Amino acid sequence: MCSTDEWFPVKKKLLRPCIALTKAVQDKGDVALELTVDVDCPTFDKVLLFLEAEALGRAHEFNVDINLADDLLQSARTLGCQPLEEVCLRLLGDFESRIREYTFAEVKEYVRPAIN
Repeated sequence: MCSTDEWFPVKKKLLRPCIALTKAVQDKGDVALELTVDVDCPTFDKVLLFLEAEALGRAHEFNVDINLADDLLQSARTLGCQPLEEVCLRLLGDFESRIREYTFAEVKEYVRPAIN
């Protein structure tokens, strides 16, 4: 169950390689269990899509929207999903490396009024 009280049935096999489950979950075998995670449902859905892509060997094709990368990063950390965490960190690092800050003087120099 997500923090917004929605349910996502997920097979344990899909979760096993990516999410650090508690000992109680691991000891139950294939018995259905209820878990609550502190992740909103739209973000959890994206995490599940990543896990599916990874299970199919296509994690490298998974696209993360830069606007959602911070939320996905936090969710990956909450769920213990290191592969998704690495994808988010790489994306955020690439994004940060392209940002350049300008001083006000530099902006004034560049944007000269066209008024004579």
